[in-house]
Amino acid sequence: MRGKMIKKCAIYLSYDGYVFVIPEYKSSYPASIKNAVDYLLKEWNEKAALIISYSFSRSGKSAKHFRRVLESVKLKLTAITQSLTLTKQIFNQNGQIKNMDKTFFAYTDTIKKAIQQ
Repeated sequence: MRGKMIKKCAIYLSYDGYVFVIPEYKSSYPASIKNAVDYLLKEWNEKAALIISYSFSRSGKSAKHFRRVLESVKLKLTAITQSLTLTKQIFNQNGQIKNMDKTFFAYTDTIKKAIQQ
């Protein structure tokens, strides 16, 4: 089974680095994300990574927790971790973000700096 999963993930594993965009759920990240990282344990070794978390709070706790996990599997993390704060006002009645550019513009420079690390 593991061999099949590695084959399916081969294209992703061929990259030099990753941007993990993770939700914050009860002050941490979902278990499914941890499971995915654990499953490909060896394959992450020494690759670059940036963590971007999002939530309706300003805590950024999920990114802090996830950072420790990624460090333990030997990913090279950027010094910058970005937390995106969501509000109900940014969504329309269908639950979609009204104006993506306007909503996330304030985070652009920080994320670009992190990617350049």
